[in-house]
Amino acid sequence: MIPRDREAELVAKSVAGDRVALQQLLVSHGSRILAFVEKRLTGPVRDVIDPEDIVQQTFTQAYRSISRFRKDEGAFVSWLTGIAEHKVMDAIKAMQRDKRGGEWRRVREVTTKSRSAEDLVTLLSGGHTPSVSAMNHEAV
Repeated sequence: MIPRDREAELVAKSVAGDRVALQQLLVSHGSRILAFVEKRLTGPVRDVIDPEDIVQQTFTQAYRSISRFRKDEGAFVSWLTGIAEHKVMDAIKAMQRDKRGGEWRRVREVTTKSRSAEDLVTLLSGGHTPSVSAMNHEAV
């Protein structure tokens, strides 16, 4: 933990463009932000979204927008936590969006009326299909 007066100094330098000062601030609050994110990601969401990825995105956003930060005392942690909260929500929304129609696909139920089900029954019952006949000819 950085003393308040030192943190205020680092915040002022960071807003002025000092990247080393910003790095010191982020490192000093890294474990707190990680703990915050871990509390927000629970259950099955935690299996898909890595909390450390959210922290990295939070820090990247902080680097990009530090020049717009208002230098209120004690507000830096709140500002950083707010960024983390938005990143968590964005990640959950993206995961849900992918689940509905992105990379996650619902497998349709196979019924006995569908052509693929008929093919499966034929293969499992030992019936002859063109590919089975070709394999038998090749084996001979």
